[in-house]
Amino acid sequence: SGLSWTPSPYPAYTGSTSVTKTTLSKIHCTPAYQRAVVAATVTLSDGMTSDVSTNGLLTPSSDTTSVVPTPNKIGSAFVLQPTAAGTANVEFTFGVGIGQSRTITVADTSATVTALTWATSFWQSATSPVTFAAIKGSTKTVQLAATFDDGTQFPEAVGGVSWAPPGPHPPFPSGAPDRHHTSPAGV
Repeated sequence: SGLSWTPSPYPAYTGSTSVTKTTLSKIHCTPAYQRAVVAATVTLSDGMTSDVSTNGLLTPSSDTTSVVPTPNKIGSAFVLQPTAAGTANVEFTFGVGIGQSRTITVADTSATVTALTWATSFWQSATSPVTFAAIKGSTKTVQLAATFDDGTQFPEAVGGVSWAPPGPHPPFPSGAPDRHHTSPAGV
């Protein structure tokens, strides 16, 4: 019997639960660091396992709270949200005397974007592989996914961003400004 816990990239993306993320890097061109969500499993004496991710307690050692403060719950999951570079010892406990510690490294080395992918489908046409099609005066919210050089991804890198402080969104200029307008919020 015992307990094990794994930090995986947050926000989640297809395949992220199979990635162990013990080094959280600075997100290039932002003051923010990558985050990790915790998955914890307890193995009982009969060999059965149970997911206890939402039922335990996740705490950094008192001397490392400046690197990884007490983790927040986003929804029902514990999420490590670093605030400074360094090393943090973090323990997940479940019940009395059942726990496991892990070392989490927070690095000022940047994770840089290596690919941007439209996650929004657009109408296809014979003359253009990607064409916006909309009724005049309407808006369409686009979703842009980012992949980083360490293989992690942000499935939604523009709208509803909670991983970086508010700031200007990248402009999406148009070759036909009389037909297309992008607001400062990226809409």
